[in-house]
Amino acid sequence: MASLEEDINQAIEIVKCSDFFNEYDNMQKYNRIYQNTTENIKEYMPVLDGSYKRALLPTASGDHQLEAILNGITEITCFDINRLSRYFTELKFAAIKNLSKKEFLNFMYEDIFNINVFNYLKGSLKEDVLIFWQELFKNCSIENIDWVNFWASL
Repeated sequence: MASLEEDINQAIEIVKCSDFFNEYDNMQKYNRIYQNTTENIKEYMPVLDGSYKRALLPTASGDHQLEAILNGITEITCFDINRLSRYFTELKFAAIKNLSKKEFLNFMYEDIFNINVFNYLKGSLKEDVLIFWQELFKNCSIENIDWVNFWASL
């Protein structure tokens, strides 16, 4: 079973890898993270029309869960082959809950991972998620945690 330490080490290796087309472009236990969904979830979620209260969804970027909540699903179980997806989704949800829309969009898409905003969110993160991001930021410059190194291409 993988550990938090292994997750951190693999994430650091991915961030430090400069070759865009490398072994981290395939679906596997450790992979780049999708910042947004690649599926058209707005098309299939309304089909559920609120008649379902439980769902099994991919963790991925967290967008499936958000759309499910908007469609009345109250019990959500997530899975993902990529262990790093959970850390991002937890951070994304903390940002949604604690930031204004403008602040959230800035944190996720403009001034990616502004350390001051991250520090503001720290108290909302589970201990393992907090440790993961702190270690990643400590070992990698935030400039390297970008589309080329850590985010999967759409």
